Amino acid sequence: MAKKLGSYVSLVVMFALGLVLILNPYWVVNTGIKLVGIALILYGLGAVISTLMQHDFKLTVTAGMIGNILIAVLGVVMLFNAPAISHLFNVFFGVIIVLHGASILLDALNKKDSGNNGIIPVIIAGIIILFGILLIVRVFGIDTMMIRVAGIIMLFNAALGLWVALKN
Repeated sequence: MAKKLGSYVSLVVMFALGLVLILNPYWVVNTGIKLVGIALILYGLGAVISTLMQHDFKLTVTAGMIGNILIAVLGVVMLFNAPAISHLFNVFFGVIIVLHGASILLDALNKKDSGNNGIIPVIIAGIIILFGILLIVRVFGIDTMMIRVAGIIMLFNAALGLWVALKN
């Protein structure tokens, strides 16, 4: 019974998170980036304090301490500049999507050269590349749209899971 209750709770939480993603995607992204920033600050400072308390200042320990300071600084940047970090993530994922689309396009063109006349893979690759470019330049609020689509998927997944769980 406890396992079934845990399943219900996780599905309700997924449903609620899906609603939040749909209704306020900017808040979710900015809050998530800020929470990661706080975690990095706490981790970096904790590691630096731990190193200082050991009183062991070898070159490798000092290099590790400098790395932990940089982690804490990255956390501060994420905490106070979440929109810029969000844009960097969009650019990063956009580049990955463009490269993936280009890979699909090259594969489709190679198969087309070998006698397969399917134009559909070429069209799909073009759409993927276009989507990646739109994500990089933030045209049409595509980043917000992606988050909302993820929210819709979570919402339907949770609703379906609850429906199936309640039928059994």
